[in-house]
Order: sequence, then structure tokens, then C-alpha cells
Amino acid sequence: MTVSYARARGRISSTELASLVGDYASNVGTVLKRLEEDGVLAPSRASRRGKGFYYRYAGEASALPALFDASSPNSSIRISTGWVGVMLVRGAPHQG
Repeated sequence: MTVSYARARGRISSTELASLVGDYASNVGTVLKRLEEDGVLAPSRASRRGKGFYYRYAGEASALPALFDASSPNSSIRISTGWVGVMLVRGAPHQG
């Protein structure tokens, strides 16, 4: 969901991601930082903080585990409230 949103809009902020998953912006920063480390996102400014900070979509990660096929309709990335992280799930996409 995070990558799809960033790809479609060209950017994503912690506030936007928090709104999408029903969590607090302070809890989703780890997900965005991980996607930056993977080369999917790039920070809009070097300080990585302050009002209006966001991440720009930089491209698809080539380092996603082989068990996750982003092009498959049967794969999904799920971010659950209360646990900050990304779970790679095989099988039907999460609907909820």
C-alpha cells in the first residue's frame, strides 16, 4: 500500500501514511525510513524533519525478498496498527 500510494502521487509523508493505515504519524516513520534504505523512497530534504517533510518516490526496490512478488495480485504488504513494520504476506491480499 505504501509503495503504491507513493508511486501514484510521487510522494508520501508520515501523516499521509498514518491516515491510510489508521495509526499515528510518529509510529509509521520506521516504515518510510526502511523504504528509503531500500531505495524506494528519497527524502525531500536532508534534515528529514519539519513541517512539510515528505519522501519522494524513487523507484521499485530490487532488494525485496524473493518470496514477495510485487507484480502478483496474490501478494500484499500489510501494515498493522500497534506494530510498526512491514509484513510480507503470501496469499490473497488483505481486505481490511
